[in-house]
Amino acid sequence: MEKGTKLLINALGLEISKRTDKDGIIYFGCEEIYSSNNNQINDFSSPNDKSGLGKRHFLIKYNVDDKEYYLKDANDGSGTFVRIDQKIVYFY
Repeated sequence: MEKGTKLLINALGLEISKRTDKDGIIYFGCEEIYSSNNNQINDFSSPNDKSGLGKRHFLIKYNVDDKEYYLKDANDGSGTFVRIDQKIVYFY
Protein backbone atom coordinates (compact mmCIF):
# COMPACT_ATOMS: atom_id res chain seq x y z
CA MET A 1 0.00 0.00 0.00
CA GLU A 2 1.40 3.39 -0.90
CA LYS A 3 2.16 5.93 1.81
CA GLY A 4 -0.82 8.21 2.26
CA THR A 5 -3.38 5.60 1.18
CA LYS A 6 -6.60 6.11 3.13
CA LEU A 7 -9.13 3.37 3.68
CA LEU A 8 -12.63 4.00 4.99
CA ILE A 9 -13.34 1.53 7.78
CA ASN A 10 -16.53 1.24 9.82
CA ALA A 11 -17.99 -1.28 12.27
CA LEU A 12 -19.06 -3.58 9.40
CA GLY A 13 -15.65 -3.60 7.69
CA LEU A 14 -13.90 -1.91 4.79
CA GLU A 15 -16.35 0.34 2.91
CA ILE A 16 -15.01 -0.49 -0.56
CA SER A 17 -14.08 -4.13 -0.08
CA LYS A 18 -13.28 -6.96 -2.45
CA ARG A 19 -14.85 -9.30 0.13
CA THR A 20 -18.64 -9.57 0.46
CA ASP A 21 -18.88 -10.47 4.18
CA LYS A 22 -19.78 -7.56 6.48
CA ASP A 23 -18.59 -9.10 9.74
CA GLY A 24 -16.54 -6.27 11.25
CA ILE A 25 -13.23 -7.83 10.14
CA ILE A 26 -10.91 -6.46 7.47
CA TYR A 27 -8.27 -8.84 6.06
CA PHE A 28 -5.09 -7.57 4.39
CA GLY A 29 -2.74 -9.69 2.29
CA CYS A 30 -0.67 -9.85 -0.87
CA GLU A 31 -2.97 -11.92 -3.04
CA GLU A 32 -6.52 -11.96 -4.23
CA ILE A 33 -7.18 -15.45 -2.89
CA TYR A 34 -10.59 -17.10 -2.98
CA SER A 35 -12.53 -19.55 -0.83
CA SER A 36 -13.99 -22.81 -2.12
CA ASN A 37 -17.25 -21.02 -3.04
CA ASN A 38 -15.29 -18.41 -5.06
CA ASN A 39 -15.66 -15.56 -2.54
CA GLN A 40 -12.81 -13.10 -2.12
CA ILE A 41 -10.87 -13.81 1.11
CA ASN A 42 -8.90 -10.56 1.56
CA ASP A 43 -10.64 -7.20 1.75
CA PHE A 44 -7.52 -5.41 0.58
CA SER A 45 -4.76 -6.95 -1.53
CA SER A 46 -1.38 -5.39 -2.15
CA PRO A 47 0.75 -6.48 -5.12
CA ASN A 48 2.43 -9.77 -4.23
CA ASP A 49 5.90 -8.51 -5.19
CA LYS A 50 6.26 -6.99 -1.71
CA SER A 51 8.84 -8.98 0.21
CA GLY A 52 7.59 -10.33 3.53
CA LEU A 53 3.87 -9.69 2.98
CA GLY A 54 1.83 -12.85 3.55
CA LYS A 55 -1.18 -14.10 1.61
CA ARG A 56 -3.34 -13.14 4.61
CA HIS A 57 -1.00 -10.93 6.58
CA PHE A 58 -3.06 -9.12 9.23
CA LEU A 59 -6.58 -8.14 10.15
CA ILE A 60 -8.43 -5.27 11.77
CA LYS A 61 -11.44 -6.26 13.85
CA TYR A 62 -14.16 -4.13 15.38
CA ASN A 63 -15.29 -5.18 18.87
CA VAL A 64 -18.93 -4.20 19.40
CA ASP A 65 -18.76 -4.44 23.21
CA ASP A 66 -15.66 -2.24 23.57
CA LYS A 67 -16.49 -0.03 20.56
CA GLU A 68 -12.83 -0.28 19.55
CA TYR A 69 -10.77 -1.60 16.65
CA TYR A 70 -8.03 -4.18 17.14
CA LEU A 71 -5.13 -5.09 14.87
CA LYS A 72 -3.98 -8.72 14.80
CA ASP A 73 -1.10 -10.35 12.96
CA ALA A 74 -2.23 -13.43 11.01
CA ASN A 75 1.15 -15.20 11.36
CA ASP A 76 1.69 -15.26 7.59
CA GLY A 77 4.65 -13.14 6.52
CA SER A 78 7.32 -11.18 8.35
CA GLY A 79 5.16 -9.79 11.15
CA THR A 80 2.95 -6.74 11.51
CA PHE A 81 4.20 -3.41 12.77
CA VAL A 82 2.23 -0.21 13.20
CA ARG A 83 3.62 3.29 13.06
CA ILE A 84 1.19 6.05 13.96
CA ASP A 85 2.49 9.46 13.02
CA GLN A 86 -0.79 11.35 12.84
CA LYS A 87 -3.72 11.86 15.13
CA ILE A 88 -6.38 9.18 14.75
CA VAL A 89 -9.83 10.65 14.28
CA TYR A 90 -12.78 9.03 16.05
CA PHE A 91 -16.37 9.58 14.99
CA TYR A 92 -19.22 8.72 17.34
